[in-house]
Amino acid sequence: MKGGSSDPVTASKIMVYTLAQAFSINPVDVYNMPMSLAKEMLVIHGEVKKLESEEIEKVKLKNKVI
Repeated sequence: MKGGSSDPVTASKIMVYTLAQAFSINPVDVYNMPMSLAKEMLVIHGEVKKLESEEIEKVKLKNKVI
């Protein structure tokens, strides 16, 4: 997983798990959704996580300065 390469079955299971957890939806619904929608939702989830990470870093830096 961390290396970026995994077999397609494992990758699809990770995608289903991630979307189900991130958006609080039934994994069966994720499995049945169009791939284009799943990809868009993964991009959205990734951007939100990136923004969260940036905000956490800002707070950490702010607390170190004080």
